[in-house]
Amino acid sequence: MIKFKTLLLQLFLGCSFLVFSKSQTNGNANVGENQAESGVFYQKNDNSKGYPVDPFDDTLFLVYNRIGVFSAESRAQAITKRIEMLSKDPLFRKDSLRICKSDFGLEIVYNTDFVVMSVTDSDGKKMGNTNFELAQKNLAIIQKAVLFHKENNLVTNWIKSLGILFLVLMGVFVIVFSFQKRFKKL
Repeated sequence: MIKFKTLLLQLFLGCSFLVFSKSQTNGNANVGENQAESGVFYQKNDNSKGYPVDPFDDTLFLVYNRIGVFSAESRAQAITKRIEMLSKDPLFRKDSLRICKSDFGLEIVYNTDFVVMSVTDSDGKKMGNTNFELAQKNLAIIQKAVLFHKENNLVTNWIKSLGILFLVLMGVFVIVFSFQKRFKKL
């Protein structure tokens, strides 16, 4: 009887592990596919060092060039912080991100006044594109990353996970108690 209970407990723990790891595994696989499709990792033309823009512990793209007094590293850090700020906006809509012309080249702007990043001609040349093509790629990458992050961190996802855990626990308790009553009669 004790072996049967431990077997049921191990079965329950294994099932609950699979339920909670399934959504994370599928989400990460989709991100990798999206990155490959959207060209997240660009080929650089020379040996200069690129600095990652990684707002959610996942590198979206690299920044190679400086603008004015901002080094490539400080640009990457600033872009990372701005993307993190976008993900905290409860009213974020991907359509609010646009490409606008500026003195330096092009800018990816949120709600007409919040500059997320600038893309210069030298950035485009570095990636083997025009600055407009590079801005379009980065815009799509930022939109996907913010939406993916917001989707995976919704409170409702946590509530659903807790609800599933509760149902699985209740199912295991019902099964264990029904087997106990049956075996006591024998």
